[in-house]
Amino acid sequence: MGDIDLDQQFVNEWLNGPECERILGDVADEVADYWAAHARRRTGNMATNTIATTVMTASGWNGYFEVLPYYAKFQERGTHDVEAMHLIEEIVALIEGGL
Repeated sequence: MGDIDLDQQFVNEWLNGPECERILGDVADEVADYWAAHARRRTGNMATNTIATTVMTASGWNGYFEVLPYYAKFQERGTHDVEAMHLIEEIVALIEGGL
């Protein structure tokens, strides 16, 4: 295979540009929608109390998804009384597959 020459200026401009922000925002929103549709529900708090956002960093735009209730990690990973949901594994697989 031959070497690929990337225009580093173009890459940096794209990573810091509005198209990258839009794409990452769309992915973060889809992750939040997936979580809301598949999370356990008793009160609905864990399914609906999420944040999906984009943040500009030194390396460019980053997309973030956060579930706010403190107990979400116990639901996701499981405990001796609660079976793990493993939704994050499913979400990562969806992202790697191109959503």
